[in-house]
Amino acid sequence: MPIANAFEWGAGNSTEILAKHLGGEHVTSVESDYDYLDMVKEKFQVAGVNFVFEPDERYYSQVNGNDFPYDLIFVDGKDRVNCLEKALELLSPRGIVVLHDAERAEYIGGINLYKHAFFTDNGNTVTLTNDDDTASKIRQLLSAGSV
Repeated sequence: MPIANAFEWGAGNSTEILAKHLGGEHVTSVESDYDYLDMVKEKFQVAGVNFVFEPDERYYSQVNGNDFPYDLIFVDGKDRVNCLEKALELLSPRGIVVLHDAERAEYIGGINLYKHAFFTDNGNTVTLTNDDDTASKIRQLLSAGSV
C-alpha cells in the first residue's frame, strides 16, 4: 500500500522520518508542548510539515488536519485512546495506525477498536487496521521478516 499522506499526534523523531520519506507537505503533526515543538522544528529536518499546536487536552485528540483521509496515522502523544478513536474517522479505507508504547494496559481499549493488531518491537509498537487486504500484506511482511 503506497502512503500518500500521514498524520501524527506527538511530534518528534517520527516527524523527521515521515517528512523525509513523504515530503513534508504530506505530513500533519499535532503537538501540545510549544517548547518541544520549537525544538522539533530546529533539531529535525521537517521542512514543509503542517504543524498544529493544540495545548488543550480537551481538543488535542479532535484535531484532524486538512488532508484526510490519511494512509498512515502515528499515535505517540497525549490522550492516546481518544486519538485512536478519532483515527477511525481520519483513516483511509486501507490505511494503518501505528501506536507507540502499545504495551501500556491503558491503551487496550483503543487497540480493541481495530479488527487487526500486529504487535512488534517486543510489544512496544502495534500496527492497526480494519482492512483485511492490508492486514494480509502486513502479516506477509512480518512472516518474511521484512519488518
